Amino acid sequence: MTQQMPNWANAVSEAKNEFHRARMRGALSAVGARMNGKSIALLSFNDVADKLKITGQATRGLTTIPVTAIVGSVGRYNDFTRTFLPLIGSDADRWASVRLAGPVASLPPIDVYKIGEAYFVLDGNHRVSIAMQQNLSYIDAYVVEIQTKVPLSPDDDPDSLIIKYEYAAFLERTRLDHLRPGTDLLVSVPGQYETLENLIEVHRFFMEMAQEMEMGDAEAVGHWYDEAYLPMVTAVREQGILRYFPGRTETDFYVWLATHQAHLRNELGLDLEPEVVIKLAAQFEPRTQPKKKSFPRQLLEAVTPRRQKQAPPEQRWSQARVVDRYSQSLFADVLVPLTGSTAVTTRSWVTAVALCQREQAQVMGLVVGPEAADAAQELSAQLRQECQAVGVSVQIAQDGEDVTAAVCQRAALVDLVVLDEAFDRAQIHEILLQCPRPVMVQSEKAVELKRVLLAYDGSPRADEALFVAAYLAEQWPVDLVVITVLETRKLRTVAEHARRYLAMHEVTATFVEAQRDVTEVIQETAVAQSCDLILLGGSRASYKDRRRVGSTVEQLIDWGERPLLVCP
Repeated sequence: MTQQMPNWANAVSEAKNEFHRARMRGALSAVGARMNGKSIALLSFNDVADKLKITGQATRGLTTIPVTAIVGSVGRYNDFTRTFLPLIGSDADRWASVRLAGPVASLPPIDVYKIGEAYFVLDGNHRVSIAMQQNLSYIDAYVVEIQTKVPLSPDDDPDSLIIKYEYAAFLERTRLDHLRPGTDLLVSVPGQYETLENLIEVHRFFMEMAQEMEMGDAEAVGHWYDEAYLPMVTAVREQGILRYFPGRTETDFYVWLATHQAHLRNELGLDLEPEVVIKLAAQFEPRTQPKKKSFPRQLLEAVTPRRQKQAPPEQRWSQARVVDRYSQSLFADVLVPLTGSTAVTTRSWVTAVALCQREQAQVMGLVVGPEAADAAQELSAQLRQECQAVGVSVQIAQDGEDVTAAVCQRAALVDLVVLDEAFDRAQIHEILLQCPRPVMVQSEKAVELKRVLLAYDGSPRADEALFVAAYLAEQWPVDLVVITVLETRKLRTVAEHARRYLAMHEVTATFVEAQRDVTEVIQETAVAQSCDLILLGGSRASYKDRRRVGSTVEQLIDWGERPLLVCP
């Protein structure tokens, strides 16, 4: 028995490594999906059955079904991709135990619902995941067939069928095809028509308030189409915006803009005018892909800012994370670059693990440098053991390429990078210049996140820092001190903007305004106010002039008395 234990431990370790490799492929698939606009999500059985209208069901018993015909799940459709690559880090133990239970063919049959020729997993998602990773063609299943008005086929696009039925139901309820003949409100994503109906009701409410009289259904629908929908779609059409969104429709774009109206106005200070469409189109214009490189490397480099004379327009990190800022953790994944075997004792690793505990996030240890492969093997068990002890999900990766490039490329897949004294000043400088995500630079003082100092100058990168500060003050919570140090004519305007933004999020703060050396004021205030973290934006210079991170950031790094969180 004692001789078998190491073999079993090795088998468990290898099974978990296999899981993490599959999960990384799932993460990269998700990045690719965001780039090309194609969904990789499993279908929800309940959503599909509800949309296609169940007419009956029948038990078909045990049979063998094609693995590729499985297109969805009953309860775990958010946990896997369309090809059943795992997405949830906490699934590692369960996935590995199923993997080690024996060949998939020897395991109990799965339970599925069948709609047409497509299948939805009721029980056995992990078995299906492993079967797909092993390229199995068939799997045994207990089948319950669900009859619907329109059947599905694995060769069909299930989303398109659902969309058509949702569109038909929308037209039946609104009679828009009769009120405005020839209209085309086709969308490319299921669930949009419910949003459109809600937008019509919101439009009706405000019109009734303005006119102080009720509107009939037909009048409300027609008025919404003429005064809200058509002007925006016309602007989209005139500007040729859809060339940047292959496979999307005018109505898709209208729904996105309409549902984000409050965010665009309050968070970004934009109104829904045609020029907004132009800005958004420029921001989302796709970049060309480098050639003759591996697909994962292409994905990493595609989302990493390039060092060139003029930077391409980029979506701010805060814009991409604004929904998660209200619905879940802001920092879902935290990257910690590691360079030696003492990584567990470094302040950056301790800080990152503690932060991930608070945010229920995953920490990614990235071992970098020429000896990365050997160091990663040596560190892996130690890091995993520590994280398991405190209930934090962890991934360990290694990259032997240039340290700065490796960190910045991986950073594009996470929400925060934590650096410490193991990196020299030149490396920190380069990472701050290129990194597309916020970077925490450790100091000798531990990060406790009880009282945060925000240095705010009104620049776009300072707005990123303001976004993070509001989240920390509202969700953790922390005490917030805001310092504005500018010339007199701008000082009041900048400070007032920060006050209004924080007030909108119901956040109170202590404000400090000064008109002298900014670094000196930040240092004095951080000490006087007992702040344990300084939060600020990066350089205000244009991209072509960004040879320096900015004198304030550099001086605060040299000072080293407080950790810094620098937003890109």
